[in-house]
Order: sequence, then C-alpha cells, then structure tokens
Amino acid sequence: ATDASGNVVITGSTSSTDFPVSPGAFQPNNANAPWPYDAFLVKFSAGGARQWATYYGGTTSEYGYGVAVDQASGNIFITGNTNSTDFPIVSASAPQTTNAGSDDNYLVSFDPSGNRLCATYVGGAGQNEVAGIGLHSTYAYIAGFSWTPPGTYCVTAGSFQTVIGGGVDSYIAQLPQGSCTTLPVEWLTFTGRNSGTENILQWSTASETANECFIIERGVDGERFEAIGKEKGAGNSNSLKNYVYTDTDPSIAFGSGFYYRLGQKNYDGTVAYSQVVRVVSHGPGIRVYPVPAEDQLYVELAAAHGKIYSMEVSDPAGKILLRMGAAMSKEVASGSLDVSGLAHGMYFLRVVTSCGEQDVKFTR
Repeated sequence: ATDASGNVVITGSTSSTDFPVSPGAFQPNNANAPWPYDAFLVKFSAGGARQWATYYGGTTSEYGYGVAVDQASGNIFITGNTNSTDFPIVSASAPQTTNAGSDDNYLVSFDPSGNRLCATYVGGAGQNEVAGIGLHSTYAYIAGFSWTPPGTYCVTAGSFQTVIGGGVDSYIAQLPQGSCTTLPVEWLTFTGRNSGTENILQWSTASETANECFIIERGVDGERFEAIGKEKGAGNSNSLKNYVYTDTDPSIAFGSGFYYRLGQKNYDGTVAYSQVVRVVSHGPGIRVYPVPAEDQLYVELAAAHGKIYSMEVSDPAGKILLRMGAAMSKEVASGSLDVSGLAHGMYFLRVVTSCGEQDVKFTR
C-alpha cells in the first residue's frame, strides 16, 4: 500500500530472529522465535529508503495478510490471522479483547511514524481467515471466510445474514478506524412496517457512548437519502433502549415504497449509519383530496401506477357528469377537476392511467 506522498508500506510474516527492525520499534523482537511466526510491518520512502520496521504478535503465531493506508491522516492499518491468546491489543476497551477460537483475525493501526494506535481481535469460536482490508470514511473493512459454529461469530443484530449457512462462509466486518475505543452504538434491531397511512420505524440498542441523536433518513431508491426527522439519543447507556419513529408522509397512503436508514450522530459531530430497510405500503396507488371536495378536486398517482390519461366523475346511478382527458398530457401523474358545479353529495371518480383504471369514491 502507498500513502499520499508515495511512501510504501508492506506487511507479512517471519520466523526470523534477526529481522531488520528499526531502533525504537514498537516490538523489537520476535515473540516466539524460531517457530512459529510473527507478523511484521515495514515502511519505505518513495525513493526506497527504509523509514521504520517492527514485529507484531503474541507467543503463538501471527500472519500479516493485508495493509491499507488512510490517505488523509497517513495512519496505517494491518490485518491478518492470530492464534495467540496474548496478542498485544491496546486496552480493555477494544471491541474484542480475547481470542474467541483457534484462529482469529486482527486489526492493528499505526501512525505514520510507527507508533501503535489501536489493536483488536476479530473472530468467532472456530477458524477465521482474513482475505483483505479496505478503508472508507472513518471505518476499516476486513473480509475473509470463517468455519465458526452458529451463534459464535461476532455478527451484529440485523445483519443481512446472522448465522453461518454452510461449512465455510464468507464475511465482511466494519470497525471504526479508532478501534481501541468502544463502538458508539451497539445495535440490536432496526425494522420498519406499514400501517396503512403511516410507516413505523423501530430500533433498539444494547449500549450507547456519547450518542447525541439518531437522524432518520428516507429515500426512494436505496442510494440517495434525505433527513426527515430526529430522535434524541441516550448519551451514555449500558442498558436496552427502544426507539420508535412514525413517518406520516401523505404519499404513503396511496402505495409508495420508501427506503430508510438511521444516522447515529455523536457529540463530536461524527455520523455513522445503520443498515437500510425498505417499507412498502399497499394503498390503492391514488390519492384524492380534499375530501369533502371544495371547488377543485386534486388527484395524484403513486410513481408505480403510471400517468394519468383521463378522468371522469359520475353519480351513484352511473351518469357521467364531468370528463377530462383530451387536454391532458400523458406525462402527468397528477391533475385536478373543477367540481364547483356539482351539488353536495357522493360521487365516483374514474381515473384512466397508463397502467389501467382506478375508481375512487368521494364526497362534495
């Protein structure tokens, strides 16, 4: 991997006792030489001069399989496998402080000068193998495969797949780049459901650290979102917290589907996002308002229900009283009718669309 200045960083494994570490290295000696291995990390300048090097590992074996560099800070992240029970993590606040099985993965970070910043185990009770690492925003991502028994891998609630599906499964793990601190929120659930005219979002947390609020965001395609509300967080909490937010957007009532996510905002202004959930309402696909109608009756179609071709109003006996169509564009999903000449009472509106016909009862 390279940083913004072209410096080169490499990781790997060695059983050597004379690996050329630099003076003042974080770990100057192989912790278990001559066998098995420790991981190593070396940084070179863009011109090829060694800047620093260090061993890294416990008293059993470590393998360095991936390295990435944050281009803004220059901080270095390495990942690999360990079966040591004394792998040098930073503190008791690491996300995972002990080896959970025969082989765990790890994430370790250093600053550009070679000072260790953070370190944690990552894995379950079986064997876990890492394949690569990537960085995005304030998170590090490691991916690999696992032979972990069901219920023993550190899977978060609400994940796409929460239990192992076969003998060997792939995995991806997201960790804060500052992984020597606890996660700001430990998510348990995030779900959404439709209740006819409203979408109800519910979520729960097992713990919260410096959590200012949750920002509720909504989108129509699962990629672009806008904020629609906010719920106050618990600040610091180690107990179960439950939250509910109700979206009352008028379009929900006539068959719109929405995607939702939660932006968890810390007191320092940083924001981390939940998984995305989709909620589909099963309304008629048409909205007529106001009811009772006044001088104008307005009609809107949900996006999935096509465009308006024509509209007509009839009385309970089926006699057509108003018709509109010839002057309407086939590109509109909304329209209006002048019903000021109708007497007070009940009427039926038929809307012909590019997807079929819709019949709605209304009063004036």
